[in-house]
Amino acid sequence: MIFTYRVRKSPTETLDGVIEADDEHAAVAQLRKLGYYPFEVRCRRAAASDLRGLFSRKLSSRDLALFSRQMATLIGAGVGLAETLESVSSRIPNDRLRETLEDIRVRVAGGESLSQAMASYESVFPALLVSVVSAGEAGGMLAQVFDRAASYYESLEELKGKVVGALIYPVFLFLVGSLSVGVLVTFVVPRFAALFRGLGQDLPWTTRALLSVSGFMAHYWWVLLLSLAVFAAAFCRTTLRGKGRLAWDAFKLDLPLVGDLIVKMETSRFARTLSALLSNGVPMLSALEVVGEAAGNKRMASDILTARDDVQKGASLSEALAKRTRFSAVTLNLIRIGETSGATPEMLERAASVYDREVERAARALTALLEPVLIILMAGCVAFVVMSILLPVFNLNLVVQ
Repeated sequence: MIFTYRVRKSPTETLDGVIEADDEHAAVAQLRKLGYYPFEVRCRRAAASDLRGLFSRKLSSRDLALFSRQMATLIGAGVGLAETLESVSSRIPNDRLRETLEDIRVRVAGGESLSQAMASYESVFPALLVSVVSAGEAGGMLAQVFDRAASYYESLEELKGKVVGALIYPVFLFLVGSLSVGVLVTFVVPRFAALFRGLGQDLPWTTRALLSVSGFMAHYWWVLLLSLAVFAAAFCRTTLRGKGRLAWDAFKLDLPLVGDLIVKMETSRFARTLSALLSNGVPMLSALEVVGEAAGNKRMASDILTARDDVQKGASLSEALAKRTRFSAVTLNLIRIGETSGATPEMLERAASVYDREVERAARALTALLEPVLIILMAGCVAFVVMSILLPVFNLNLVVQ
């Protein structure tokens, strides 16, 4: 159980915080053992905490970069770990992370190591960060470890920003075009339906098709929305877990242009993550396991974990990756050079830099293709609607003449 407390630290100083204990009496005993004089101890309702955790924003690379940078700065300045955690938690904008850091501060003050306390919050801190913090504690390099972690998450955020920025315009174009066509079909076309019925002539098949679609949209739009919601739920349920997720991720890798972009993004993430882990003293096998679990594409994650098994059996990293993964010859050659020269982390970091640029190029190429395709598609839809409306009018003019 989690308890919030207010204690007297000295005759003139009070302290607020949280503590984990079996019951209220145990919480009071722990606080007294720490030298405090508790005068208010309350149980935090687990349901409320779980509800906040359910609806709170998931930690992004930006949150983790901010946390790591502040930890590196304060620890590097000689501030104690408990005081650092208290200071960082008061400045973090993410509510979930702030609450977690308060709990971790209490655990650290109670004698736990920072990595042990962080490992208790798997849904908050990724395994990569916990692993490098553990290695940093063992080597006495906690400030340096957090500094490298901050640089790593800042690089991920920058890469993600480049990809999102490149794809914003095509997505915006698609949404605006779809909305325009939907408004035409749902609200504009029905106004012409009564006019067409009064013409007393056979309508072109395009006009009949448009009127049928318009009538359905006007009266049964909720059926379409419900069908889309059911399809989306079924699709997510199938593709977000187990073998369905593995098959879907493998399918995405085979898509033209999109698959190339995903492979390059995963290559960059793999190289940068493995470099960060190895640079901070994490053993190769443990690092590969963390990297495999951190991969965004489950097909590539499975390949990386299989390559890890080959490394465990005695194969070199470059050989195992060449046999099991889709990494390019450039990446494999850089890793091979790093293994030969004993500079694998440096070569991995170089590979990550190369593929950051490749990702940007691939995103621009995909955007350059999507923009004209979407423009032509939307223009075709609008032209179909307009011509379907105008054709009966033209036919009427011909009849009158």
